[in-house]
Amino acid sequence: KGALQAQESGLSNVHFVRAQIDHICHYFAPDEVGETWITFPDPYPRKSKKKKRLIHPVFLKRYAQIMKPGGLIHLKTDSNQLFSFTLNIINTFGLPVTQIVTDLYRLKRLPQDLDIQTFYEKQHLNSGRAIKYVSFQLNSMIMHASHAELEHLP
Repeated sequence: KGALQAQESGLSNVHFVRAQIDHICHYFAPDEVGETWITFPDPYPRKSKKKKRLIHPVFLKRYAQIMKPGGLIHLKTDSNQLFSFTLNIINTFGLPVTQIVTDLYRLKRLPQDLDIQTFYEKQHLNSGRAIKYVSFQLNSMIMHASHAELEHLP
């Protein structure tokens, strides 16, 4: 649906890839991606599944390989656990934060692009859940961490 809307709107800077995230580096060249939006991903609430979270440092390292310098990662979620996990990762690696909002719809005016609602976001809003948002940049600490080091993080 999103790809069709992008095409109908004449957008040429939007790409949709339906594939395993483990292979993201096969689809994009280094320094090709300016922003990555992760909207309402599965929070994998069980601690044993934390390495599957799309914001886990193993994935952040993959994103860093394709992101332009200064590129942004955006996360929107209703999961307190995933949001806390993300803030912990940001603090652990000293990632530069551009914006943190703990209840997006309590803002008087939504920043540009944050007013776009996904199907799940609409569902969560209707059930009274607070929508959290954070945007941040990746840094060399993520890029240079070994896979073994990333595996053992929070």
